[in-house]
Amino acid sequence: MMNMKHFLKYFSGIVISVIILVACGNSELEDYLPAPENNLSGDTIRLISYNVYHFGYNTALPDGNYQVIADVLKDLDPDVVCIQELDSVTTRTKGVYQLQRMADLNFWNYRFASNIKPYQGGSYGVGVATPKSIQKSSSYLLTSEDEQRGFLIVEFDKYIVVCTHFGGSEEVRTVQAQELTAKIKELYGNLAKPVFLGGDLNSTPMSNTMKELYKNWILISGQENTVSGGNRCIDYLLMYNRGNPYKILESKVIGTSSKGNMPIESDHFPVMVTIIIP
Repeated sequence: MMNMKHFLKYFSGIVISVIILVACGNSELEDYLPAPENNLSGDTIRLISYNVYHFGYNTALPDGNYQVIADVLKDLDPDVVCIQELDSVTTRTKGVYQLQRMADLNFWNYRFASNIKPYQGGSYGVGVATPKSIQKSSSYLLTSEDEQRGFLIVEFDKYIVVCTHFGGSEEVRTVQAQELTAKIKELYGNLAKPVFLGGDLNSTPMSNTMKELYKNWILISGQENTVSGGNRCIDYLLMYNRGNPYKILESKVIGTSSKGNMPIESDHFPVMVTIIIP
């Protein structure tokens, strides 16, 4: 349940979220997505998805902007963060296990999934960081054409989080969406736990890839620009559609932060959603 600290943040976010949803609304997209339930109480979850560019985008910090990104994320007070473009003990990032380095700064738990291995003496993939206790995790590879893609599943007490990074042509990304969804149905189709998906999907909101996902997933993040210096939305948070009620308290892209200069910390911005599930 919400404590007062969360409530104050969420209440201020409700007005912002309404403005965002109106300003960024897409009438065509509305045909694909069920409406939220506004009169709902339950557990509040704050989710973030962030492509961190292997902590190497800020050239003023040649050894990596681990502390800056750790501070940015901690300040947002998330329950779970899905992270893309992570190196693990590669030569280009000086042998650092990047997810561990960042998570340890916040005393968070974490799980990493290698999509490309070997890669520069180590591996490259996606991860999840969280202040919560993790029950278990698993990872799977996806059909790929340029570089190997995959996804990580992390199970918590009351929900499940999937982190991925799609790539390749539109056709291949659509296949990746189908494969990921099929695995979620296989593993969790009969469970009542909510399943959330966060990732850099390299697809705009009305692309064939996203339309494929909308068959089974609810878009809970917005459609604002998520790329530093760009004007397109390719990073998302979604919820597997079991017909469950839900309520979005806040949905926004983190373009500014008192803890970092967001346009130079990565070539993507973090996407954040605060949601109530019964």
